[in-house]
Amino acid sequence: MGGKQDNAFGPMVLCGLGGIYAEVFKDVSLRLAPIYIQEAQEMLTGLRGAKYLSGVRGEKGVDLSKLAKILYGVSRMMAEIPQIAEFDLNPVLAFEDDALIVDARIVLKV
Repeated sequence: MGGKQDNAFGPMVLCGLGGIYAEVFKDVSLRLAPIYIQEAQEMLTGLRGAKYLSGVRGEKGVDLSKLAKILYGVSRMMAEIPQIAEFDLNPVLAFEDDALIVDARIVLKV
């Protein structure tokens, strides 16, 4: 998950499954910020790999509402703090009943 200030469109928010899913399959969703919770959920469920989030091969799915709240927060920060050039949460670990931000990187405009 992350965000950036686009020169043409302004604040943007993006999400993807990360790792090879983002790099090889280009499976990411991008929207203008700010977004609302419902839009954040749509971004997550609209990913090609969204089925992985809902559980496959006997594994339990993750709490999409927790991920949507994080994505919503990223979008609010991008929209409300124009000094942020880039914002990256990587990784965000998702579980059946929670989500955890492991690392964050914020690049400010000079």
